[in-house]
Amino acid sequence: MKIPIVGSVGFIFALLILASAPAVAQNKPLQPGEVILIGRLTHVMGIGGETTGWTLELNSDVTLEGKTFRSIEVAGPAKKLAKLANQEVKARGFIKHRKGVERKDWVVLELTDIGLKSPTGTT
Repeated sequence: MKIPIVGSVGFIFALLILASAPAVAQNKPLQPGEVILIGRLTHVMGIGGETTGWTLELNSDVTLEGKTFRSIEVAGPAKKLAKLANQEVKARGFIKHRKGVERKDWVVLELTDIGLKSPTGTT
């Protein structure tokens, strides 16, 4: 039985492209104002509801807009965040300000991408 080489090569090429697509998306250049932060994603609750429900507990202090943060609230797709809860993640997004009655003004990382931190320690 002969296996067509052209078809096999095409199939392998398609698999390689599909497998490399997520890696390319994570390595795309940062847009102006976009940041990458690494830390543990945790689910939070607050009385009054002025919260996104998710916090990124940073691995080290980060200074953003002249303020030092040890954690920052995160806004993104709830189902994706739930799958990554209590794990070390690499989060990419834009720093935005939200306003409320009780908290007045607070900072939120609005996600453009989030995923598990590389197990090898590289980001």
